[in-house]
Amino acid sequence: MTTAIDTQTLAPVVAGPGEDRAPHRIRLQGHDLLVKAMGGDTGGAFAIAVMEARPMSGPPLHVHEREDEWFYILKGELTFQVDDATFTAGPGVSVFAPRHIPHTWQNLTDGVVEALVMAAPAGIEEFFLTVSGRDLGAEETNLLATEFGIRLIGPPLGR
Repeated sequence: MTTAIDTQTLAPVVAGPGEDRAPHRIRLQGHDLLVKAMGGDTGGAFAIAVMEARPMSGPPLHVHEREDEWFYILKGELTFQVDDATFTAGPGVSVFAPRHIPHTWQNLTDGVVEALVMAAPAGIEEFFLTVSGRDLGAEETNLLATEFGIRLIGPPLGR
């Protein structure tokens, strides 16, 4: 079921270079997110961020129950697994990872990778804010992920 968004209640949002709409910079294990639109900015329709992924960074294999994810590579290369397909994506490549489909990515290069990342509907940015900068064990990470509709089901690609 699709929910209509009342655009009458939304205000325009402009986020300049280096400007972050999140209350603090999101720093995850090996990659950072500069949020350009939070769910509150879009009526919950989506959240979008610029991701900088350092070498060997990437999440464990996981499944989203609530949102779809979209990646657009700006600089460098990421290796993805989406369902049973594993492939490398470079600049200009767009990757869609639908909810309920296992997926992950990893920077297997020696350089920093930049990508746009969008989640629809919004909400996952709240998970990222919750875990940002924290050194969590596997059990606590799993518990928090589950609260946000994310199931961690395997290791990162490079491990």
